[in-house]
Amino acid sequence: MGRTFTGALGLGAAMLGAAVLGAAVLDAGCDTTHAPGVRENLDPVTGTTAIALSRPLELVTEESRGTQRDPFAYLGPFVIDRMGARQRFLWVSVPQDNGVISAVSVLCDGRPLELENAAPDLNKLGLTRPPYQPPAPWSRQWYFPLDGSALRCLSSATRVGVEDRLTSGVTERFDAQAGELPAIGAFAARDTSGQ
Repeated sequence: MGRTFTGALGLGAAMLGAAVLGAAVLDAGCDTTHAPGVRENLDPVTGTTAIALSRPLELVTEESRGTQRDPFAYLGPFVIDRMGARQRFLWVSVPQDNGVISAVSVLCDGRPLELENAAPDLNKLGLTRPPYQPPAPWSRQWYFPLDGSALRCLSSATRVGVEDRLTSGVTERFDAQAGELPAIGAFAARDTSGQ
């Protein structure tokens, strides 16, 4: 037969356990004061490791896009590590809900970064899934090779943005809020790709 503690000791232990559990839940769910960390994910199919921020930077447009259109774009640096050979990239995701996007550029303190052509697909990078979770089905993603000077610019910038040009000629701009920017500095501090 099981024993039930009904005395003061049993009640006190139960209350202490509930208090510790409650504090752990509150601590895990409410800590939003620090920049996201850096994480590593091993692709189970290719054996390639993707090193990325725990979440990408969220960029928002100041232009009115209406209630039916997505006001957010995202970007995040990542490193592909294939058995010690490392390559650095920049993932960019922009909502494609206003027409077909013909070009996208990343802005560092108001100036466009000189980024090479985007990698065509994940398979060429040695990945079977993106380094960051796609934010929405209507978002288009790009993977730009990212050199050291571009990463240094992004990690020290006071403003980071993304501009896209639609085939209709319309240009849309999305900017990161100041609180998002320290994450790139944290990534740059851990970067060992040697590029």
